[in-house]
Amino acid sequence: ESSAREYAEWHNEALRRQLHMEREGRNSDGFRLALGAMGQNEALQAERQMRSNLEAQLRSLDSRLTYSATQQQRQALELQMMTRCYAESEVEMEERLRVEVQRQQDMAKEGHQRALDYLRGQCEQKVREARQ
Repeated sequence: ESSAREYAEWHNEALRRQLHMEREGRNSDGFRLALGAMGQNEALQAERQMRSNLEAQLRSLDSRLTYSATQQQRQALELQMMTRCYAESEVEMEERLRVEVQRQQDMAKEGHQRALDYLRGQCEQKVREARQ
């Protein structure tokens, strides 16, 4: 009986050790899984942060692109307005030049006509005097 009892105690102790080792193994496995999950969470958090940073950069670049496009469009409109103003000024200056040239031609024509009238009068007077 004592040997059966000793065997039962030994067997009981062996089962306790096996149970303890299995618990330790599960705890160890659980700890490793927890560490792995924590690492995955950290990796996911780092990926989320990187994605967030990239999205912020993309929004910034998009904003700058929109600003540049708006600036370019505004400058193109300003250039178009300047070109139109230049063309209108050029047409107006040409019209003024034509008017001034015509005015000066008219004045010169009147001056020439007076000179011709004077010379004609002088010639006619000399012809009358010569006939008398």
